Amino acid sequence: MSYGYFNEVVVFDTTYKTNGYSLPFAPFVGANNHRQSIRPGGALIANETEESLTWLFTAWLQAMHGQKPGFIITGTFKGVSSIYHRLCMWHIMKKFPEKLASCETYDMFHTKFN
Repeated sequence: MSYGYFNEVVVFDTTYKTNGYSLPFAPFVGANNHRQSIRPGGALIANETEESLTWLFTAWLQAMHGQKPGFIITGTFKGVSSIYHRLCMWHIMKKFPEKLASCETYDMFHTKFN
């Protein structure tokens, strides 16, 4: 029910593998108007293949009565389509040195970007 009211932004990341079976846990997390987390879904999945993630998103959207979020923030999942997709800041900052270190103004840009 919360997702019906607060579905503007959903965060999705499968980086957690701390369960006893070392399976990726795939939570869907949002926030309400009090800045409290809401968790409109989640699953343990066998792997992070495109097929598994497509199945998960399809099943999740079906459970949410087909109501897509306005934005979805993920790690690096490229299979999200027909919604606005954004990468999370952690992944951007992790790739920052790898992609831009060769620029001569890297230090100044990195300082200002932070």
